[in-house]
Amino acid sequence: MKLLALVNQWPEPTSSAAGQHFLQVLDVLSGISTDITIGHTADLGPRAFDFTHNGIRSQKVLINDTQFDRFIGELQPDIVLFDRFMLEEQFGWRVNEQCSNALRILNTEDLHGLRAAREEALKYDKNWLDLVDSNSVMLRELASLYRCDLTLVISDFEYHFLKRIDVPERLLHYVPFLLEVADIPEPSGLPTFSERRDFIFIGNFRHKPNVDAVNYFVSELWPGIKKQLCQANFHIYGAYSNSGQRIGEALDVIWHGAVDHTDEVLSKSKVNIVPLRFGAGLKGKVVEAMMKGTPSVMTQVGAEGVFGTVKPNDMLAFDNEDFIQKAIKLYTDEASWQAAQQVGFEIIKSRFDKTLFENALIDRIQGIKEQLLSHRKSNITGAMLQQNDKSSTKYMSKWIEAKNR
Repeated sequence: MKLLALVNQWPEPTSSAAGQHFLQVLDVLSGISTDITIGHTADLGPRAFDFTHNGIRSQKVLINDTQFDRFIGELQPDIVLFDRFMLEEQFGWRVNEQCSNALRILNTEDLHGLRAAREEALKYDKNWLDLVDSNSVMLRELASLYRCDLTLVISDFEYHFLKRIDVPERLLHYVPFLLEVADIPEPSGLPTFSERRDFIFIGNFRHKPNVDAVNYFVSELWPGIKKQLCQANFHIYGAYSNSGQRIGEALDVIWHGAVDHTDEVLSKSKVNIVPLRFGAGLKGKVVEAMMKGTPSVMTQVGAEGVFGTVKPNDMLAFDNEDFIQKAIKLYTDEASWQAAQQVGFEIIKSRFDKTLFENALIDRIQGIKEQLLSHRKSNITGAMLQQNDKSSTKYMSKWIEAKNR
């Protein structure tokens, strides 16, 4: 089968967990499609992943332009993967017109509407659950979800959240990080507790939750930790950081900028810090640290979708003081640190082993593709939204196209 993956930001696996997860999903889908094309709306940046070595083609596509109609009409893909709902909004109606029998898959990476509702709640000191039914991003994302035949959800928290707000399970599929368990190192081959130093944070600083998390940690939490651990430093790594985001450098907070390979810096660090106050999805910084035997201290938002039924062992904090004390405990108590390290290895093996999910995803896609007509008939909400959206989005796009000539 032919697969067309439509992306806005070109995958950057060294910059973001979303880029890593997209490549993991694409790798699984290569099991049912040896003919893959990436359609990208943005130009390639210096950190863009190079697909040429594995035979995947790429094509720049334009929004509000009939050139896309000709492109997809000639390609006639069997599967179209929209990487995030904004791409479905832009191109979904065109896909439906030019190749209506193509299976439409939405890859959320994380629920943007959930993240937006939480950011709004933090700003106005409200409960994010009270904002779900009024947040415009959430409503747009849900509409996109219904218009697609299947939506990939990276976090089991988000999967169950969508079910609680009555999204049919037949439209959802849980696909977390897909990791090679064989890549987990033996603890004996990693730096020991006594050989490690300092706290670390890794994140893409184009991502607003990361900017907020670092500022929050440095201003509200780091002073309490530093008071008891005078020799400790806090190291920050991440693509797209700039001086406008950097605070607290006089408090032994050290900014390093982007790092292509996190293995070495994580292996040398004693504790990974995940102080997210809003956000969504699975946190790549947590899973990467677990792969290198580095325990994390995280907020409830940072821990979402990670533990399941596994006990967090001093890694989950519920308030500021709890965060400070658990960070200090993991940094100073070797037994607690080793127990947390083992929890991390257990989570990788039991919750994110690629072999647990790849066949289920392939079977699900093939099953829906074979029964596509009946699958769509059972989604009357999607059909309604498809019809209404076709009118509004289509003619707005055509108006913009005419205006730009």
